[in-house]
Amino acid sequence: MINADAFNKKVGKNLSLYYNRFAFAQMSGGSNDLADTLLRAIKRIPKEISFYDRLMKRRDLSVRQFQERNGYSVIDFTAKSKSRFLIYAGCPAPTDVGFHFSRNYGLPVIPGSSIKGAFHHYLADEEYDRTKRSRWFGVGTGDDDMGGERGSIVFLDGLPVGNVQYELDIINSHFPDYYGDVPDMPPNDWYNPIPVRFLAVSKGATIRFTLLLKDETRKEKEEIKKQFRLMLEYWGIGAKTAYGYGRFRPTET
Repeated sequence: MINADAFNKKVGKNLSLYYNRFAFAQMSGGSNDLADTLLRAIKRIPKEISFYDRLMKRRDLSVRQFQERNGYSVIDFTAKSKSRFLIYAGCPAPTDVGFHFSRNYGLPVIPGSSIKGAFHHYLADEEYDRTKRSRWFGVGTGDDDMGGERGSIVFLDGLPVGNVQYELDIINSHFPDYYGDVPDMPPNDWYNPIPVRFLAVSKGATIRFTLLLKDETRKEKEEIKKQFRLMLEYWGIGAKTAYGYGRFRPTET
């Protein structure tokens, strides 16, 4: 059993490693204390702008290599969050609501797979041209022996530009017994709500989005860029988008 006070003092510079250590810490008070402890730890970690600079230089190098060696065209821009955002809320985590820190960087990187999934879902829901969607995202046959068709768009991870801020939000479970393991308990107003606090990225974070396009015309590139920006601004990305989370406004034209 790890002493809570001793654990709180063990703060490194990689939030992913620190966050994962919660799984091995036996603390009193449940997830509320865990969320508070994590937020306090984040605020104590020194801000190293130079680290973000190095991350941007690596992205610039990757983009140049895709352009020069492989002939890809690039959609590359930054967008600022208009609301909080939360990625991988349902992933296994030491807290009730999950949170994704990049394993290597300890930063709230948005995985390229999440970006691809959100964009594909947006276009499908908007009933966008099916032929174009199949070409952009690829076609899987569901048969390992047959393979599939690779999509023409490569989605790189969304990278934070400069320091980001974090805050706590809350979910109230109004019917804990009904949703829990208590048998034959109907949903009603006699239960006591159980607040669950969780970590989210604050409004105002700037994220760099990069899409790599293979064999797309200039007109199609502009159409992809337009639709992708519409998705970010009005549809959102990540968890809790129905509650206004995950909206971004591009900072570049």
